[in-house]
Amino acid sequence: MKVHVLLDAVGTGRMDAKYLDDLTQSPRPPRPCVCRPPFVPDDLAIETLLAARQRGVKIEIIVPGPDSDAKIVQSASRSRWGELLDGGVEIYEYQPTMYHCKVIIVDDLWVSVGSTNFDGRSFRLNDEANLNIYDAAFAAGQVKESEADKLQSRKMTRAEFKNRSAVGKWFDEVPGTLRRQL
Repeated sequence: MKVHVLLDAVGTGRMDAKYLDDLTQSPRPPRPCVCRPPFVPDDLAIETLLAARQRGVKIEIIVPGPDSDAKIVQSASRSRWGELLDGGVEIYEYQPTMYHCKVIIVDDLWVSVGSTNFDGRSFRLNDEANLNIYDAAFAAGQVKESEADKLQSRKMTRAEFKNRSAVGKWFDEVPGTLRRQL
């Protein structure tokens, strides 16, 4: 097992560089990327995720469902989903209770767990620390946990997302304009 601690001080951008670089380098195994952190991607993250999808990388993201302690962040996240869903990214909303995992699994080999959210604030503003584990057995355990979480989640379809009410769309888009501050 290879373990690496990544500390990211304010403004260094090391965390997003690590996440996005690993997604960029990902080949095409059956499940190369499962993201379970609070998720408010910026334009570069969306571009990177979509480029990975175009290479055939399967990307699954599990986000909080109805029980969220940060509704404005949840709405800002939703404001970014359309392009991802169009590109084939799978998004699941966890249903039973609040969901605040901060885990990313890439290539069934690399797992990152720590304080980092998948958002611009964590990537560029906050002090963050993650433990990066390069171990297939550990990653397999985390994939198993993610699969169990997906069984308790509702998969968002593009049609359902597109057909939200006008009020629902508005409640997602307005916080979306503030996403760099959240």
